[in-house]
Amino acid sequence: MNNKYCAFRCINCPEGFNGPRCQMTHHTFWEGYSLYAPLAQCEDSTTSIEFVAKNPNGLIFYNGPVEDLTIDSPTDYIALSLVNGYPELQIDHGSGVMTLTLDGRDQNGQRFLQKLDDGRWHHVDITRRGRVRLKKT
Repeated sequence: MNNKYCAFRCINCPEGFNGPRCQMTHHTFWEGYSLYAPLAQCEDSTTSIEFVAKNPNGLIFYNGPVEDLTIDSPTDYIALSLVNGYPELQIDHGSGVMTLTLDGRDQNGQRFLQKLDDGRWHHVDITRRGRVRLKKT
């Protein structure tokens, strides 16, 4: 067999693992959380997350301190939550907390975004470009 692009693929993954190489590509929580190594703090970054939610209020993603803090500990964090079914992002990278919220309506009060607690998959990209703040139009 002469196949220079031969790909490895698992046939039977252990319970809790999936994907072509038995990776852990998703997690399910009814109550609880999972801890990972802290994300690198970059001036320019994009964090993408996909989730399914059935509860209108709750924490989707948090990256920041989880242990007891001392006076000199860094307190930078980023948190994505659902509040009444709509996304709310809180970020503090050392200059104070900034909160970005969506309520599903445009400037004229027209509904443009449905609630995200509908039991379907949703994709959110969180993009940071240094200290640039976008102006509302």
